[in-house]
Amino acid sequence: MAGWASFHLCVEAITKKEQQKLEVLAEIGAIQALKECASSPDELPAKFASEALTVIGEQVPYKLSQQVPCWSIKDVQYWVEKVLK
Repeated sequence: MAGWASFHLCVEAITKKEQQKLEVLAEIGAIQALKECASSPDELPAKFASEALTVIGEQVPYKLSQQVPCWSIKDVQYWVEKVLK
């Protein structure tokens, strides 16, 4: 998801929350897309996606550091689980 798309979905999340129509985001698959984007290494889109998820009350997913040598055991376990899905 590009920066503009995540920005747009962040604005839409705020709007839909104010309108009490959050189900629309689930219907179009935006929540899953936001979760994937929020855990990506691309900082700006990840930031907007994380903000959108927070606004709509969804859990922000775990994000791995780009510094692989600095990964903890928990980071490696998360990565393995994600790769094997």
